[in-house]
Order: sequence, then structure tokens, then C-alpha cells
Amino acid sequence: RKLSLSIRKKGVDIEIIRLFNPPMKEHWIWGDYTLYPSVYDGYFSAEVKQDSGILSIFGTYESNIHNLSDDYIKNLGKNKDNDIGKDDWLKDGLGLISSGMKGAIYRNWKKISLEAYNALNVSTYYGIDWGTNDPFCLVEVKITNRKVFVKCLVYEPLIVWSDTEDCVAKRLCRLGFTKNEKIICDSAERDSILRLRGWSEDELNEETKAKYPQLLEGFSTIGVKKPPIVVRVKQLQGLEVHMVDDALTNKVWDAEYVTYCWDTDKNGNPTDQPIDKNNHFLDATN
Repeated sequence: RKLSLSIRKKGVDIEIIRLFNPPMKEHWIWGDYTLYPSVYDGYFSAEVKQDSGILSIFGTYESNIHNLSDDYIKNLGKNKDNDIGKDDWLKDGLGLISSGMKGAIYRNWKKISLEAYNALNVSTYYGIDWGTNDPFCLVEVKITNRKVFVKCLVYEPLIVWSDTEDCVAKRLCRLGFTKNEKIICDSAERDSILRLRGWSEDELNEETKAKYPQLLEGFSTIGVKKPPIVVRVKQLQGLEVHMVDDALTNKVWDAEYVTYCWDTDKNGNPTDQPIDKNNHFLDATN
């Protein structure tokens, strides 16, 4: 795009040739395409949009089979039947687009409309994962029969918030929280958990008390120590998870769900240890 904008001579038609194996679903290049689910769960095919101005020529290894050795074809086919290699087979062999990275930890999560989510009359919980430079995350979770339904309420580093050290409490006030909602927090921030339980009259000025009266009553916060990361992963893997289809939760879907993956060994193969990043929403949900 930078290249096309740098050539400004009138009457010149710019032709740019892009040759690529399909990157994952969230890559910017797919903005010019419409993605359609394939028969393989979590993988998509692409068609260019009519107004994109792009000529798309799609091919798989079969398009070039007359140039490929028997050994190459045989080795490529071996990946069909193993979990680590199947991603390579679907992308490099069939040219499909993955919804996640190689070694993705969570798969087959679904989306639920906001209307359907709001209609669920089941147990509701709230979770906080603290973050200053990393995202601070607040989620609302509904649970029934090992099915989990999640809506993201806040996903933003505290460092970007302009108000005082009480910014979390004020955000809770603006979201309508009272003492009735139990908020489960990472116990690593003990002082923050205690602070949210309420302020005395002399700690607040009159303007703050008028604008945020709930601060005097406080909120019901509970500190819980995080289990080891592998335990947290297995807990969520054992549940059927649905995420609300709204703008903020979709942002988190892209930032965490599709990118959270197993660490790799020196050969680039996934290990049994997750990479401990891009998991603030996931930890808040857990």
C-alpha cells in the first residue's frame, strides 16, 4: 500500500504482484478478501472482494505437482494425520487460512450474539486480571453445565487511564457495579483488592462523593491465587467456551484467543508449556 501511494505520476497504472502462503485469519492482507469457513474447523478459504481491484490466482501443491518430487509429496501428506503437522498440511498443502497460530492452545471456541448472551438466566461471575502496562481486564462470565459464556467489559492498560489511582473503582461505578456483584481478582494485587472494598467519608472530596457515591460502600472483591499456568490452560480446555460477538470482545478474540499458543522447542515444534503472554483476558475468565 505504501508502494502504491508513492507512485504519483498521472496516467500510470500501478501493478503490484503479491505472492504468499496464507497468513493467519487476522492478518491485514485479508481486508481485501471475504473469508468463508472450510470443511476443516478453524480454517477458511478466501475470495477477493469485487471492489478490491485485485486479480487473485489461487493454487495448492497440486497446481505445481509436475515439478514436485515424490518424496516431497509423500512427506507433505504425512502431516495430514498428526496434530503438529496438520496445520502445515492445511495451510501449505491446501492453502487454507488458519484462525490461530501454529500450536494454538484453544480451538473451537464459538461466538454468541449479545442478545442471546443477555437472555441467559444462569449464574454470573466477574473476574479481574490486573495490568498496568499490560492490559487490565474485567470480564463478565456466565456458566451452566460446563458451558462458559464470556463478555469483556474492560481491556486496557491502566497506564493510559487519565484519572487517579482510584481509576478502577470509578470505572466500576460507571459500569453500574454495586456490592451485589462478586468480583474475583488475582490475589497478587492485595492492596488493590482491599482498596476496592470502600472509602471512608474523609478520604473523598464532595465532588467525588456526589459523582461516585458507590465508592463509600465499595465493591465485593475476592482475591484468588492463580493456579500454575498449565493448570489454568487445562481448566479452560475442559469447557465449552462462547464469547460475545461485540466490538470489545472481538478485539480480545483477535488479541488473545487466536494468538495464545504453546512455546516451541529449538526445532519450532510446540512444547507442553504455554507462552506466558497474550493471556490477560484468558486469566480473568479462568
